[in-house]
Amino acid sequence: MPASSKTSKSQASSSRSASGLLAAKRSSNKQKKSRGRPVQVVDAVFAATRNLILEAPTKAMSFELLASRADVHKTTLYRRWGD
Repeated sequence: MPASSKTSKSQASSSRSASGLLAAKRSSNKQKKSRGRPVQVVDAVFAATRNLILEAPTKAMSFELLASRADVHKTTLYRRWGD
């Protein structure tokens, strides 16, 4: 068997195993991302909403004020609770 044939087979098998590892890593990263920040954002927004309701009349509440109190950007609020 020629040396180049041996090298191509070993490269092909190593690239397949590497691509399998990358795919597994990507899927595990997606699972981790879906649990961290979104939960923190929702908790922060709900806590800020409760505090604002207790502090001031609801007429004074705005997305800008709520976003600043929850320490999130107002586009986050519009994306999650736009309607």
